[in-house]
Amino acid sequence: MARSPKDMFEEVFKCMTGDGAVPAHFDLRARAKGEAQAAWQGSRGERIAKHMESVRHCEQEVNADSVISSYSFLKKPMASSASLDALRPISVKELQMGQVHKGRVFYCRIVTRCSFMKSAMTLVEDADGDLAALAVYDYPRANNLCSAQALFFDGRSLAIIEPFFKLRADGTPGIRVDEAKDVVLDATAPCHRPTSSEATATPAGPSVEARIEQLRISEGPPMGPKPMHQLLRSEGFSISLKRLRDLLSKPRSSESASPVAGKSGEVGESMPTQPDVAAGSGHAGEEATTSGPAALVPERQPGEHRVLYGNEVLTHRDAGNAAFNAGKFQIAEESYTKALKAAKAEMRLADGRDGEEEVAAESQPGVPLWALHSNRCAARMGLTCPDKALQDAFVAHVCAPKDATKPIIRCAEAMAAMGFRSEAKDVLQSFAGSEDVGNGSSGLLQKQKELAPACILRVGRGEAYASIAAAVLVAPEKAEILVGAGVYPEPLIICKPLSIRSVAAKPGEDAAFCSSDAPMAEIRVKGMHAVEITRTAGPVLLEGFQIFTEGEPDQRRNAVRASSGVVVLQNCSLSSSSGIILVAENAGTRVIAKESAVHNGAQGGILALDNGSLALYNVSCSHAAASGLELRTGGSAYLRGCSVFANGTQGIFVWHGAGALEAENTEVHSNAEETGVMVEENADTAILRSCRLYGNGFCGLAVQNKGDVRLVSCEVHSNLGGILVQGSGDAVIERCVVRENRGQGIFIGYDHTGKVSIKNSKVCDNHSKGILLGTGFNDRVTLTGNQETGNRGLPCTEMPPSMRRMKTQAKYDSRRWAKDVQKSGGSFAKAMQASKISSPFDAFFSGATSEIAEEVFNQRSDIILACSFCKAPPGKGYCNSKCQKAHWKNGHKEECRVAPPKYPTFLDQTKGVDAVREACSFVLRQ
Repeated sequence: MARSPKDMFEEVFKCMTGDGAVPAHFDLRARAKGEAQAAWQGSRGERIAKHMESVRHCEQEVNADSVISSYSFLKKPMASSASLDALRPISVKELQMGQVHKGRVFYCRIVTRCSFMKSAMTLVEDADGDLAALAVYDYPRANNLCSAQALFFDGRSLAIIEPFFKLRADGTPGIRVDEAKDVVLDATAPCHRPTSSEATATPAGPSVEARIEQLRISEGPPMGPKPMHQLLRSEGFSISLKRLRDLLSKPRSSESASPVAGKSGEVGESMPTQPDVAAGSGHAGEEATTSGPAALVPERQPGEHRVLYGNEVLTHRDAGNAAFNAGKFQIAEESYTKALKAAKAEMRLADGRDGEEEVAAESQPGVPLWALHSNRCAARMGLTCPDKALQDAFVAHVCAPKDATKPIIRCAEAMAAMGFRSEAKDVLQSFAGSEDVGNGSSGLLQKQKELAPACILRVGRGEAYASIAAAVLVAPEKAEILVGAGVYPEPLIICKPLSIRSVAAKPGEDAAFCSSDAPMAEIRVKGMHAVEITRTAGPVLLEGFQIFTEGEPDQRRNAVRASSGVVVLQNCSLSSSSGIILVAENAGTRVIAKESAVHNGAQGGILALDNGSLALYNVSCSHAAASGLELRTGGSAYLRGCSVFANGTQGIFVWHGAGALEAENTEVHSNAEETGVMVEENADTAILRSCRLYGNGFCGLAVQNKGDVRLVSCEVHSNLGGILVQGSGDAVIERCVVRENRGQGIFIGYDHTGKVSIKNSKVCDNHSKGILLGTGFNDRVTLTGNQETGNRGLPCTEMPPSMRRMKTQAKYDSRRWAKDVQKSGGSFAKAMQASKISSPFDAFFSGATSEIAEEVFNQRSDIILACSFCKAPPGKGYCNSKCQKAHWKNGHKEECRVAPPKYPTFLDQTKGVDAVREACSFVLRQ
C-alpha cells in the first residue's frame, strides 16, 4: 500500500533520531527509484490537485503534507551573481537532479495558489507546459501565507537564476531558492529558445573577445584557460584552446579587479580556500573529457606584483627563514603568517605614501609578496598540510612576476603531495612550453619527471587487473591505479604512496540523499576495515569511490582508517554498519576530504584522535548513531563549507584533550537528541566563524569542564537552548546572532567558574531570557555592546532528550553540578537579578521562579554529601564531610562499586574509550 508523504516523514524522523533503523524506502537508490519517481511522473491534473489539497490544509492551519517541504537540508551553496541577460534559458526536461545549473535561467509561470510553512511553495510551468515544484525560502515580503499568496499569485511570471534542482525530504524533486535575488518577478522569457542543434552555434550578442574580457574582470576566482574554454564552448562560442590562450596573453583591461588587495582577512584570501584539484582532471596518456588540470592554476597577473619594505615584514620573514632552515616548520609557518599580516597593513598605507618616500623605500632591499606566500607554502608542506600549502601556492602564482617559475613548481609540488600527480605533471608541462618562463623551462621539465606517476595500472572488466587489491600489491610507489565501475568485495591495506581513482561516475557530498543510476566503483567489505592506510609516509589518494563496511557494531570496523601519512578522499561516499565511518589517528596523519559524504554509521561519523588531523571541505556528515564529528586526545580538524546534521548524539563533540577545531561557513543542525557542538577539556581553543547552529535537540553550542571556544559572526537559532556555558568552560562570543530558541538565548550556568566575553551580539526573540547570568555580574563575565530585544521571559516547558534517559552517570553528574553551584556562588536569585527584566510578567515570574528553584536546590543539598558510587538506594547521606570520610575508611570503600569511566564509549557506558582503543590495537597487532 502506498505511503503518504506524512508517513514517509515520520519514518525519516525516526531514522534521524536514532529510534529506528533506516527503512528500505529511505535507502539511497530505493527512494530515488520508488516514491520519488512515482510522484514526479504523475499527470498534470494529479499534481495540481495534490498541491491544492495541501494549500487548503495550510489555509485551515492544519499540519498537512506541505510540512515536509520545510525539512529539506541541502541548500544552494551560494547565491548567484550572474546577470539575467548573460544566462541561457533551461526547461524542466533539462533540469538535472542535485545540480546548480550554472549559466542558465529558468523562465516559468505560476499555475496554482501557493502554500506556506517555512517557505512559499507552489507549482510552476515552463514554455512547454511541464510542471515543477518551487520552494522559495526567506523571501523578504513573503513571511506568512497571506503575503506569500499575494506575492506569488496564480499566473505570475518568474525567472529563477541558476536554479538548484534537488530531491526534497519528502522524496519528490523540486527547485529550491534561498536568496531573494535569485528570483526575478514578472520576467518575460525570450521569444526564441535555442534548440540542442543551435547550442553549438556562435551565439548572437557580444563577441568572443568581449565575453573573454568579461570573464577576466569578473569578481570570482581567476579562471585558467581550460575551464574558460569549456565554459565558452558550453555557452555556444566556437573557439580553439590555442586561440583562447593567445587572447589571454594580451594585456588586461585597466578595470581588472585585484585578487590580492582590498579583501578581508589575510593577504590573498580572495583565492579559493580549497581548489578543486580533481575537477576535470585528466590522466597521463588520455584525453581529458573536461577542463584539464593545468587550468586549475589561476591566471598570473604581473600587475599585482608587490615588493614590501616594512621592518616588521622583514623581521618576521627572517625569523621564518631561520626556523625553516632549522626544521622548525610550525614556528616558520607562524612567522610567515605574521609577515603576511604586516604586509597587508603596509599595502593599505602604500596609497598614501608620496613619491619621495616611495623612491627611498624602494632603494632598500625588500621582499616580494609572492615570496612570502611561497615560503609559507613550503613550511606548510613540512607540516604535512598540502591542502593549505596549495592555497598559498596559488596566491603566490597570481601575484608573481611574469618570468617567475618557483610559484609554478610550488603549485605542482602541493598537488603531488595530495596525490594528484597527473595534474602536477600536466601543470608543469603546460607552463614549460610558454615563452614567459624563458630559461626556467628546463627546471620545470626536470621537476615534471620527478612528480609524474611512476606508472598507470588499470582495474576492471577486460583490464589487466580484475582486483584493486592485486593492483595495489604489484604497484610501485607513486603509481596511479584507474578503476572501472563495479563492486569490489575486498579490503584494501595500503602501505605505500598511491593514487587510486575511479574512472566511473563519482558520488558527491549529497550522496546521502541523491543517488545516481550511473555505474560507480564500489568497495564493499564484511567484517573488516574496508580501507586501511598504515605505515606510509607519502600521500594516498582515493577518488570517486563508494566505500561501505558491514558487520556487527561491537566489531568496530571502519570504512576508512588512516594511521599514517596524508590521505585524500575526493568525491567519495563512506558508510559503515559496524563502527565509526572515518578514523584519523596518530601524529603526522592528515585526512583531507572534499566533496564527499560520510553517512549512515552504526557508531560515530568521523573521529580524529592521538594527534591525527582532518581537513574537510564541502563534506556532509549525517545519520551516524553517535556524534557526527568527534575529536579527542590531540585530534584536530579544519572544516569549511561542511554540513553536520541528523546524527544520534552531538553534531560535533570536542573532548578528552582534543586539539584545535576550526570551522568556517559550516552548518550544524537537526541533531535531534543532543547538542549541535559540545566542547569540553580541549587543549586548544575551538574557533567557529560564520557558522550556523540550528534545529538541535538541546543547545546549539555547549561549553563545560575546561572547554574553550570562540564564536565569531555565527548564527544560533531554533534550538532548545542557544548557547550554554557552564562549569569551568570559557567562551568568547563576538558579533553573533542568537535568536528564536525555545529556551534561553545565552545561559551562563549557575555553576560557572570560567570566563565569558559577549561582545556586539544580538540576542532576540527567544522564548525565555536573552542573556541569563547564573552567577550574577562578576569579573569573570564581560558584556559589551549587545542587543536584547523581543525575548519573552517565559519558562521553558521542554526537557532535553538526553535528560529523559537518566542513568547512573546522569545522577553522578547532577551531584557534581550541585557541588559546583555551591562553590561558584550561583543561584536563581542572582541570575534573575543580573538579567534584564523587560515586563511586569518577567518581574513576577522571576520572583516565583527564584523561590521554587531555591527550594529545589535546598532539597538537592541533602544529597551533596551522599556517596557518588554507593550501591545503597539514593537518599542515604552524611551530616558533614568528616562523617562521610570516616564511613569510607571504616569499610564503605570495599562496599562501594567501581566509579564509572570518565570517558565512556557509545556502545557500553561501563567501558572507557581509551581501554577499548587499546584492546582494538592489540587485536590488530596480533
